[in-house]
Amino acid sequence: MPNKKSGFTLIEIVIYVAIMGLVLSALIMFFLTIGNNRDKAYSASEVEANAKITLNEISSLIRQARSFDDNNSVYNNDQGVLVLFLDEAKTQVASIDLLNGRVRIQTGFEPAWFVSSPAVSFSRLNFSKLSDQQISLDMSLAFGPLGAEITPEKTYKQNLTTTISIRQ
Repeated sequence: MPNKKSGFTLIEIVIYVAIMGLVLSALIMFFLTIGNNRDKAYSASEVEANAKITLNEISSLIRQARSFDDNNSVYNNDQGVLVLFLDEAKTQVASIDLLNGRVRIQTGFEPAWFVSSPAVSFSRLNFSKLSDQQISLDMSLAFGPLGAEITPEKTYKQNLTTTISIRQ
């Protein structure tokens, strides 16, 4: 009777464990990359949505204004303030400013409200007066509350510059 040996040799087991280790480490890296990309995409979409909403709100308010209040506006400053007269008699005013990294708008005697979400912080809201009818807006925003530590996977910043005119 021939001697039958069944089972795996030590070399076969070592090769099997090595191959399984490579496959598992590749899968782990794949899933980590997917998670990081998801975090980055979320950060980017949050910043871009806040930039779009903020720009639309500010543009809409400037377009309906009659003139700028140069005495109360702060131009050419990263923490700019823009005060607008909404009527010819200059009795209705609106103001746009930054408070703790969030864009705030107040119209008339209404309570002020924030345009941007707490998930995004603005580091610059700079208004430059180009003419009596035109203003330049330069803003910088980033994912995360002001002063928060953000992981590199979630870091996302955006700068926007545009010119907006009052409609006559």
